[in-house]
Amino acid sequence: MDKNQLNQNIGPYVQTVNVEPEVPSEPGTQNIIQPEASAEPSESKKLERLLCFLSLGLYILGPSVISIPLYLLEIVGVSETPVMSVLSSIGSALGSISYIAAWVLMIIARVKFKKSVFAKVLMWVYIGIFAVSVLAVIILIISCIEFLRSCGL
Repeated sequence: MDKNQLNQNIGPYVQTVNVEPEVPSEPGTQNIIQPEASAEPSESKKLERLLCFLSLGLYILGPSVISIPLYLLEIVGVSETPVMSVLSSIGSALGSISYIAAWVLMIIARVKFKKSVFAKVLMWVYIGIFAVSVLAVIILIISCIEFLRSCGL
């Protein structure tokens, strides 16, 4: 048996473990200790979070920030002007673009960072909201058809 090996009795079995002798550090040199993982996230983690937060912001705040000023202008009574008609069209287009951009950023985050829990949760939340929206539109169409049938049309 080599002097760097040690026998350990474990029940009826014998396990051989390699034991390296400790080498004392030379004077003037220090033992290099690996630094612990820093609490600050890495660049890829920062990018993943940025993509997810941008996606969430575009999904929630984008349409809200666009529609609130338009709604306030409508309350004031400016809604009948041609300028308001153009602003309303631009606002609805920007809201749609905001939703599309949110989906695109979420997909980029999911593809680039496959193990990202934040991106996975965003994906399933977006899919759930989309499914509920489709279900709401189907219910609305059915209720309109039933209303028209009850009127005799």
